[in-house]
Amino acid sequence: MSITLPGPTLGVVGGGQLGRMLGEAAAPLGVDLVVLDPTPDCPAAPVAADQIVGDFDDADAIDELAARVDALTFEIELADPAVLAAASEEHGVPVHPDP
Repeated sequence: MSITLPGPTLGVVGGGQLGRMLGEAAAPLGVDLVVLDPTPDCPAAPVAADQIVGDFDDADAIDELAARVDALTFEIELADPAVLAAASEEHGVPVHPDP
């Protein structure tokens, strides 16, 4: 019997085409995605483990995202760097690239 441990989870602010391509590349590596996007069923949703529906600068939504993942990134320039930095610090989750 073998035990499979869950892989890391990456939080992505933005669920557009870049988020979808990131999810497609991450899946074979055992990395799950949780995306934050204001559009339900955004392009990245089919390849993500879950989607949080919220605005790119919504502090509560980004805080929820940070609480659920091992690392954060963003694929859209509308992500608020100050909000990302605050959520990163509060939850001890790194943000790459550094906002």
